[in-house]
Amino acid sequence: MEKTKGKQVITDEDTRRRLTEAKAILDQHSLYDPLPLNRLARQVFFHPRTFTGRFFLLFGRTPTAYLFERRMLTAAQLLKDSNDSVFSVAVMVGYQHTSSFSCAFKKRFGVTPKEWRAGHTDRQQTGASILFT
Repeated sequence: MEKTKGKQVITDEDTRRRLTEAKAILDQHSLYDPLPLNRLARQVFFHPRTFTGRFFLLFGRTPTAYLFERRMLTAAQLLKDSNDSVFSVAVMVGYQHTSSFSCAFKKRFGVTPKEWRAGHTDRQQTGASILFT
């Protein structure tokens, strides 16, 4: 790791490879039943605290924040493109309670899932391409 203009930067290729592998595992794993982060950290040979810190340095957000963003963008896309109920969408992205999902969704997008669905058509973007590219 190096410091560049006061910021730490990961320069070790093995560390970058393992973190990129961890992100790919997160992307492939179900949002409904995500892999516990402690287990993911061990899978790519990191202590959980080290894993979280280095993931943040490389990707600009913690693994938990990355997973939250994936869930919310997937939910937004499902609400826009399907007729599934808000409860069904909540379950698909890993929430057991509609109220918890609605609160998280509103925190991310500033509107409830029902308001989002009412205000979006297939022609509008959710921002998903920004996260998943």
